[in-house]
Amino acid sequence: MTSRSLLILALLFAPWSPNAVAHDVPDRVQVSIFLNPEPGRMVVLVRLPANALIDFLLPTLPDSNWLDLKNTDSVVNEAAKVWIADRLVLYEDGVALPKPRVLVVRLSRVNDPSFRNYESALDHLHADPLPTDTLVLQDQVTVDALLEAPIHLPGADFSFAPEFGRLGVLVFTTLLFLPEDGGVRKFSYEGDPPTFHLDATRAKALRNFVSAGFEHVLGDRESLLFLFCVALTFLRIRPVIHFALVMLSGEALSVIACLSFSISATWLPVLSAALVAAIAVYMGIEAIVAVQSKRVGAALIAAEPPESLSRFKRFRSERISAALW
Repeated sequence: MTSRSLLILALLFAPWSPNAVAHDVPDRVQVSIFLNPEPGRMVVLVRLPANALIDFLLPTLPDSNWLDLKNTDSVVNEAAKVWIADRLVLYEDGVALPKPRVLVVRLSRVNDPSFRNYESALDHLHADPLPTDTLVLQDQVTVDALLEAPIHLPGADFSFAPEFGRLGVLVFTTLLFLPEDGGVRKFSYEGDPPTFHLDATRAKALRNFVSAGFEHVLGDRESLLFLFCVALTFLRIRPVIHFALVMLSGEALSVIACLSFSISATWLPVLSAALVAAIAVYMGIEAIVAVQSKRVGAALIAAEPPESLSRFKRFRSERISAALW
């Protein structure tokens, strides 16, 4: 075999070396983020599961799946740069901040409670790491990172562009922002929503809310079809206005209910989909055979509240879109 053939074979099999093999994308990933603006810098704390480091396999002990904690530092630090620092996109007054710099990285057990609040998470990252003789698997640990990015003013208008959605099939993020004037702003979302302000005024929040509704309607094929079916049933503009006003009132009550209560009934998503489908069928039949319209009642039915506060982010664009209809 010629030297050229050997070189080709080496290049073909190189990606399959033990240190380069990627593992499966996890089904569910929980990411926790703290953002604290201080004079001159934004302090960032992040926790994510180690099995979400898609391109990184942590070194293990010989003939074992237990992590070799004596030799994980270099891999974990590189993984933190790729899957944490490079995916933290922050803006100050609309201007993108430099990529955060990784200061400290720790491996922790998945049941470690330190990330329940900012102070304990920060203390944890400055504490001693796991003992090197600890027996844990990659699925049993999290990667905790302390980062910082330079800023001009702690009281500036900061915004965040989520980019952690590729870490798993379903990625849920909890982000806590600690503004300069005190208090905590908490955000919970699934996947990668659009860029949002971390300390938005009510006007900005309302503008984002309405924008999400338009994006949902214009980007969802089923919503456009439903909108078309509803439009076919109205021959004059006045019934359209009545329908929209009643539905908007119902949507407002839904939003207030979601902000005030935590509704956890598991059957509500099914009921929601069934009611929307029933309304579409009903209006189609009414457009053909009905003499008098009952669409105001249909508007109220279509504005039923979401099933839980935790899923309100996913439902809110659907609800605001219905109000716009």
